[in-house]
Amino acid sequence: MSDREDPRGKLRELELELEEERGISKAKDRLLMETIKEMEAIYETLKSKLRDIREKDARLRRIEQD
Repeated sequence: MSDREDPRGKLRELELELEEERGISKAKDRLLMETIKEMEAIYETLKSKLRDIREKDARLRRIEQD
């Protein structure tokens, strides 16, 4: 009887697959969290730059009105 036919062998094979999938899932979660952190940093940078542009635009409009 081969390992695949042996219920204990099949169980061990499934346990190993589950362990591997859990490891992959944890790695994906870490990558996702890092990506989210990077996206948040990019968002904050863009928000700050947009605020600066709006302030400059408002100053130019005031100068043009004077």
